[in-house]
Amino acid sequence: MGSNPKQAQGFLLFTSGFTLTTAGFATGGNLLLLVAGVALLALSIWVFLRCKPLEEGGN
Repeated sequence: MGSNPKQAQGFLLFTSGFTLTTAGFATGGNLLLLVAGVALLALSIWVFLRCKPLEEGGN
């Protein structure tokens, strides 16, 4: 993990999204926090999928 900058960005987005999602549930279902958390989780998945070819030596 973190062998290139894209993986570090993906990990930061994932931890931020997970934190916001759990904070949304902890505050009684705050919809704004839940939506922001899920959006960050989706963005982190997209970043991880983009950096996969870099890890395998592709373009």
